[in-house]
Amino acid sequence: GDDGVGGHDVGGGGGVDTKWSLQGHSSNEAILSHASSALDAAEAALGGLLGRADNKAGSGAGLKEVEGVFNKALSDDLQPYQKYERGQLPSFFDRTSSESCGRFRVRHARLYEPTSMRKKEDSDRGVSVLVGTVRGGEEEHAITIMFDRGLFDEAEAGQWWKDNRHRFVGGGKFDSGGDRD
Repeated sequence: GDDGVGGHDVGGGGGVDTKWSLQGHSSNEAILSHASSALDAAEAALGGLLGRADNKAGSGAGLKEVEGVFNKALSDDLQPYQKYERGQLPSFFDRTSSESCGRFRVRHARLYEPTSMRKKEDSDRGVSVLVGTVRGGEEEHAITIMFDRGLFDEAEAGQWWKDNRHRFVGGGKFDSGGDRD
């Protein structure tokens, strides 16, 4: 429920505290990344409720049922970059992209400590990275990669990701099971 300070305890899976809040973020990039992550979970939960065979969602599903579907969506093990590579996202740039900044979400921001999030310039001109520390952890990870749209169109940014993904998610093949080439 609402904790009165802008956060919502949404339960979650995998032993990870999935309480999310827009408070504590030190930058607009962190807020956008976190909000986009929460929107993805909400869309998945809504899809789960509307797709139920008995369609109880349309006739006033109980709060516990709604929370259950939302918690299942939050426990999704696929990170945004994996969804993109498997063809489960419509485009490379995230919905929070603007005319000047294209954003590619690498990981779910809701899993990171808001106060740890900060923007770092990459060694490549026109690329910056939102990094943060996992809640309860110490290791810093890339959360969102931002591209100057004056230097990168969406196709060029996608190619940049293919060429540089190993720097952000470890080894492994770019196409981790989908139809993106």
